[in-house]
Order: sequence, then structure tokens, then C-alpha cells
Amino acid sequence: MSIRRDLRKALVAIGGGLLVLVGVAGFVLPILPGTVLLVAGLLLWSSEFRWARDLLARVRAWLADRSARR
Repeated sequence: MSIRRDLRKALVAIGGGLLVLVGVAGFVLPILPGTVLLVAGLLLWSSEFRWARDLLARVRAWLADRSARR
């Protein structure tokens, strides 16, 4: 069971990392939705990592505050 858990954690880390990297690239490339991909990567990471859950909560609060200012 431990091998399956480790494999899942590794796949989540890699998949989330790819989404975050493409999301960061999306902030400078006009054809990619940077914020959406960044949040998707954090959502994936948050399923396995506590630090990502905390960071996702901060990003959600920042996005809510940003949208409330408009």
C-alpha cells in the first residue's frame, strides 16, 4: 500500500508542478489562462500537501479581494 501512496504523491507533485509552470508562463503569454492553470495546479497539489492547501487559501482570498474591488 505504501508504494501506491508514494506513486500517487509523486504523480500529484509532477502534475501540479506542470500546471503551475504552465500557469506562470500564462502570465506572460497571451494565449494561456495563467490564473486558471495556476489555481488548478494548487488544487491538485492541495490534495497531497498541507503547504499547498495553505497557499491555495491565500490565493483564493487574494482573488476574492481582487474581484471585490472591481
